[in-house]
Amino acid sequence: MRDGDRSDRGLGPFTGGQLTVVIVALAAMFAIPTAALAAGGAFTNNSATVPAVQATNTNAKGVGVQGTGTKYGVFSNGPLGVATGKSLSCSGCVGSTALTTDARNLSNAYTSTGQVTLSDQNESEVTSVQVPAGNYVVNWSGEFWASASGGTVDCYLYVRPGGDPVDLLETILVGGSTFVRGTAASIDASKKIPAGAVSMHCFTSVNGATARGRLTLEKVGTITP
Repeated sequence: MRDGDRSDRGLGPFTGGQLTVVIVALAAMFAIPTAALAAGGAFTNNSATVPAVQATNTNAKGVGVQGTGTKYGVFSNGPLGVATGKSLSCSGCVGSTALTTDARNLSNAYTSTGQVTLSDQNESEVTSVQVPAGNYVVNWSGEFWASASGGTVDCYLYVRPGGDPVDLLETILVGGSTFVRGTAASIDASKKIPAGAVSMHCFTSVNGATARGRLTLEKVGTITP
């Protein structure tokens, strides 16, 4: 090898060819985890107390976990929890489609219908419905008919447990010489009702009169911050 010829010289004890092999090997070694990270990171755990991913930022204005994505910034394939005493800060956190109809309307309706044949002055239950305690808009109506020349039907609601009958209404049955008909209805706004059965009862002066009733209680409430 002549003094001016450096074609086979490298760095230190390595020749140029050896250095090339080392550089290529290092590049391949570092390229594998880089490609894996580019594809996505996966964290799994099987613990009731230790989270699969935990991030802590102790700065007063620090962010623990931040995600950016075209579709979702953060995606949860399970219930999204917020620690007790911590608020959920966002703009439009929950869309309307994420809530049930009852939740959007702040209400829940309980409805029942029934029909019974009344016997003289004996009281009969036409229909009833079980409700939880709360404030309700109470809406009930009845339709009555009988083969008679006249008479009356009295209806009211009974709220259990406790309490006196409410909404006592008397309906005069009117019609022809052999057939009579009548209707009655009542609406009470925001009536406080305990848990239990609310029932519609009727009695009549005409033996064999038919009573058909509908009872609806709509539970109302408000959202408090």
